[in-house]
Amino acid sequence: MMMLVVFTAFLGMELKTAVGTSTFIMTYYIFQNRKSMPDQLQESDIIMGPVANDIIYDLMEITTSGLLPKEISMKILLAGPEYRQLVIKTETGASHLRWLSAEEMKKEELDRAKELLRKEEEAFQEEIARILEEDES
Repeated sequence: MMMLVVFTAFLGMELKTAVGTSTFIMTYYIFQNRKSMPDQLQESDIIMGPVANDIIYDLMEITTSGLLPKEISMKILLAGPEYRQLVIKTETGASHLRWLSAEEMKKEELDRAKELLRKEEEAFQEEIARILEEDES
């Protein structure tokens, strides 16, 4: 969230661009860690960022190999839905957690959530195809 504030308030980016940029930065961080590179955020207690869907890893590989231009990769990253995650990296970060509550989802609620996710994934795949077709023309 802090990245979005910096990108929008201080750098003047539009929100959609700022979200994509924060997604790209978090993806780069994930990509570095997957490649066993030094953790540049090792001093951080908690990191908040987007959940990497399956396409992000493939997209990073295709882009870094030069098969897909960075501009197209960024369009694809901006197209998808964004789900957030927290990574609690230290005991200090964990010590600030407080249990608030828990709720059990009923089967109907779970089924609705699954259907919503299915629709979002389908729309995302269609948007990726549109972006790639647009790039070919």
